[in-house]
Amino acid sequence: MNVGNQTCGCGDQTSPPPSTKNKFTDIAYATKSETQKLDIYLPNEGKDPFPGIIAFHGEGFSEGDKSGDYTDHMLQGLNHGYAVVTVDYRLSGEAKFPAAINDANASIRFIKVNAAQYNLNPNKIALWGISAGGNLASLAGTTGDINNCYDTSLGNANVLDNVTAMVDWFGPTNFGVMDKQLTESGIREQVGGVQF
Repeated sequence: MNVGNQTCGCGDQTSPPPSTKNKFTDIAYATKSETQKLDIYLPNEGKDPFPGIIAFHGEGFSEGDKSGDYTDHMLQGLNHGYAVVTVDYRLSGEAKFPAAINDANASIRFIKVNAAQYNLNPNKIALWGISAGGNLASLAGTTGDINNCYDTSLGNANVLDNVTAMVDWFGPTNFGVMDKQLTESGIREQVGGVQF
């Protein structure tokens, strides 16, 4: 996959996502914002309840959505017996931190509470996030049961948001050192194929 002029070893972006006969789209997991929706894709084969991957998109917390290009890679989990849940969360132009992590946690709790309705196994949930979504996956995945990022007004407040596994796919983890590390590495910042 090409990112600007660089090649990312994360798969072939031109590969179409797997098709599924069983999907549920634009399900509201909370009601504070129109953005708080998710899509659930189930494998065409296999025995339910399915283990699930909850996927968070990237784009710097300010853009992107649950149907973006990078989610195609996550949807490949359908070919391996996983259900895939893609999540929209409030972006920075709508709501400031910690809104996005509040939404991520709320989506996990929603899936756990409604797992039987969607043929999901609430005890086998992995998080996978890309870039900004990787940050959300790492925050949510490492703070289950002890999380101070709950917004109880988003629903299912008595449900734990712990998960089985977490994948942070090149998500930032320490914003305070990112500029310094970029300078020290000698890598020039690149956005859209243009270095500056």
